Amino acid sequence: MEAVGRARSKSRESMSIAISARRGIPAGILKWLPRSADDDQRTDPDPAKQEGCPIDSRKRRLGVIVCVGLVVGTFGCVGSAWKKALREDSRAAYHRFLRAHPDSKYTQQAEERLAYHRILQSPSLAAYQKFQRDFPGSSLLTGLRPAVEEQAFFVARARGTAEGYQAFLAEFGDGELAERARGNAAYLAANGFSGQVNALVRFAQTHPNSDYAVEARRSAETAARRNQTRIPVVALTVEVARGTPDADRLMRTFTERAAKRYRAAG
Repeated sequence: MEAVGRARSKSRESMSIAISARRGIPAGILKWLPRSADDDQRTDPDPAKQEGCPIDSRKRRLGVIVCVGLVVGTFGCVGSAWKKALREDSRAAYHRFLRAHPDSKYTQQAEERLAYHRILQSPSLAAYQKFQRDFPGSSLLTGLRPAVEEQAFFVARARGTAEGYQAFLAEFGDGELAERARGNAAYLAANGFSGQVNALVRFAQTHPNSDYAVEARRSAETAARRNQTRIPVVALTVEVARGTPDADRLMRTFTERAAKRYRAAG
C-alpha cells in the first residue's frame, strides 16, 4: 500500500508539472501536442481509468514537457537575437540574424534594415528607388534621402526642364538642395523672363541660390545699361544731288533702311 501511495503521489506531481507546462502555450501549438493519460483522467469520470500510471502515459507527459521547453526556448532565442541585432544596428548584424532565423516574425524588418544599411554604405539612386518599391511607406526612407539627394538633383539638372525639378522637389522638398531646385524650376518655367529687367532682378533676389541667379543679374544689368544709353530721338537728314533721277524714291528707300537698322540695334 505504501508503494501504491508513492506511485500515486508521483503521478499527481507529474500531472501537475505537465498541466503547468501546457498553460501559456498558444492554442495553435497546444492542439498538436499529445494528450497525456492525466488529461483524460481529469475529463473521464470512470474511476477505473484513474488507477495506476501506465508507462506510455509517462512518456507522453515527458514529450509534452520537452515540446513546451523547445517552443518557449525557441521564441526566447529569436527575440533575444533580434534585440541584439537592433542594438548593434549594422549590416553585419542583420545579415547574421537572417542567416540564423530566416523564417522568424522579424524577417521582413531585418531585410528592410539590411537594405537600408547597404544603401548608406554605397548610395545609389537606383537602389533607393528599389527600396521604395520593396518597402513602401518605410520610416527608414527619411534617413536615406540625404544620401542620394545630390544624385537626384543632378538627374533633374541634366533634364534641364521645370518638370524635372518639380519631380525632384516632390521627393526631396525638404532637402538641402530644395531651394536651389525651386529657383531653377521658376526660371525655366518663366522662359528666362524674356529679358524683363524688373522680373530678372526680383528673381535674383528671391532665389539667390539658383543656378540661374548669376545669369539673371547679368541679364538685368545688361538690359538696364541698354535702356540708359538708348538714344530716344534720332534726326536724319538726307540730301540728294540735284538732277539725280528718281530722287524721291531714293530718299524714301534710304530713310526706311536707316530706320530699320536703328530699330534692330535697340
